[in-house]
Amino acid sequence: MVTNKAAAITCGAARRVRIVPPMAWTSLVPLVATVLGALIAVGAGVVGERVRWHRNIHDREHEALRMICANYLSAVSQAGEQIWQASRAGLDTTAARRRAAHAALGDHDVFPQRFQVALSAPQTVVDLADATSLRLIAWADIVIAGRTHEHPECDAARCAFNETRKTLIESMRMVLLRDVS
Repeated sequence: MVTNKAAAITCGAARRVRIVPPMAWTSLVPLVATVLGALIAVGAGVVGERVRWHRNIHDREHEALRMICANYLSAVSQAGEQIWQASRAGLDTTAARRRAAHAALGDHDVFPQRFQVALSAPQTVVDLADATSLRLIAWADIVIAGRTHEHPECDAARCAFNETRKTLIESMRMVLLRDVS
């Protein structure tokens, strides 16, 4: 009988130690998996939205730079055309040519557009934009001095402006293509 009593005590002690029935922890697995899955889903959503937001900002900056470059090129091209027309001998007087050449840079907002480039573009583009503006000013000064398009000095200034503008266009194109990828 002593053995039965010891067995009964052991059984009773074992019953008192067991608070959670065996295999009850498996009911927590679906809950933990659900919470973990929800955290992963929220994290993936946040990361995806951040990437999309960053891409949108990059696209807007790229579009703004493209517009600034296009506006500057348009301004210097139109001013160059006005200087070319002023250098033509068809204008009535030298004074009319001087006025037209002098007004070319202001009429087409070359300087404000150049400042936009200076604020937004990479340094290589800024340097070429400055060089293009200086070549345009030099060409205008020659026309203001009374030279016509037939004069070698005027033709050399026009060619120098066109070459610098061509280099600027290539540099802008490279910057804009690099930003797309």
